[in-house]
Amino acid sequence: MSLAWCLSKEGADEILKLDDADFLCKLQQTFGWRLGKIFHTGKRSSYPLKLAYRDENTSHRFAMIGNAAQTLHPIAGQGFNLGIRDVVTLAEQIAIHPEDPGCYSALKEFSLARAKDRNATIAMTSGLVQIFSNDYLSLRIGRNLGLLSLDRLPVLKKPLIRRSLGLIAR
Repeated sequence: MSLAWCLSKEGADEILKLDDADFLCKLQQTFGWRLGKIFHTGKRSSYPLKLAYRDENTSHRFAMIGNAAQTLHPIAGQGFNLGIRDVVTLAEQIAIHPEDPGCYSALKEFSLARAKDRNATIAMTSGLVQIFSNDYLSLRIGRNLGLLSLDRLPVLKKPLIRRSLGLIAR
């Protein structure tokens, strides 16, 4: 398994200083027992998390996809999923325009085809970061109620799971 544990800069510095035994203890305490006892961890690393994206993902005979076009918070691999959908859509446009895959119309169609999904995914991941990175009591209560509702109500859970898995219209 892999884990992105989002902490303040100070919190991350503290976690990185822990030896393996203390880290495992803190990890188990923080994440609970839902996955059972955690026995071992690999190398720990720290990366500043920030949203970075270009409004325009195409230029003259040039298209940006994946992390070149947008870097998202690593919530459930959404940046990776978005990049895969970029690749598929660009490949489709190249197949439609095999005589000149870098022509203006192919790149414009690619950009327009990706805009809705891209904007929705950026908004979703950014919104989740804002909701889960604040520790106000009202937000904690709202988060817990929201998570409980998602867990208990399939009508709410299914669309979120489909989007998270990338099973959406491009």
